[in-house]
Amino acid sequence: MTDISFLLVSLEDYRPQIEKILSLETGFSYEIIVCSNHFYDEYTDNKTVIFVEDKEKSGSCSAFNQAYKNSSGEYLITVTGVIIPPDNVYETILELKHQEKNNCKLVITSLSCSTGTVCPVPRGFPGRLPGSAGARKSVEVLRWPAFSKKTIEKYLGGNIWPQEFKHHYMDNWLGTYCFLMGEPKKSLKNVCVQDVAHKSKIKLDDHDLKVYKKLCYDQGANKEDVVYSLEKNEYYKK
Repeated sequence: MTDISFLLVSLEDYRPQIEKILSLETGFSYEIIVCSNHFYDEYTDNKTVIFVEDKEKSGSCSAFNQAYKNSSGEYLITVTGVIIPPDNVYETILELKHQEKNNCKLVITSLSCSTGTVCPVPRGFPGRLPGSAGARKSVEVLRWPAFSKKTIEKYLGGNIWPQEFKHHYMDNWLGTYCFLMGEPKKSLKNVCVQDVAHKSKIKLDDHDLKVYKKLCYDQGANKEDVVYSLEKNEYYKK
């Protein structure tokens, strides 16, 4: 098994992300799974770069799940076309291994935004979830998460993101889910991405907000009843 799979999803030019990853020195074995609607011939002979066609041209949720299905890494790091991974990106793997050593059920962390500041879930959410108001404020949006494969298979239904999401709010839900499971996760404030100039796309946001609200409101009071997806598929194990 490969140590790390970078899951790179983009409908734009993703070559800067690939070149950055290839330039980093590491003792880990890795692969770069690119899910996009276009392929660059310069990577044809590079066995580290594996291309998966984004047939839906989603550039988001379903593309990450496609990329994951074609990966072989023990650990996964998500990357989008609007960020460049930092020089210390592999510190995410050290954090995941630390969580494993501490017997965490959910082995998850996230790259941080360029300023290293916390990105909380929207005000008012998850307002109806259990726990004190102070505890709820600790729920972070995990924008560029990293996972262990075991966590994805055992607790996330064999997908990076719940399949009912389309484009947005799934990173809000991941942070909320971790909180509900009793293991709130934080972005690594010293592992900050570099922003790529882009215009934010508003696409199916109303749909995704409804999905996020439903997931928040439909959960049981006990973490034993918490599910990651509205569709409990065969991979889900309590």
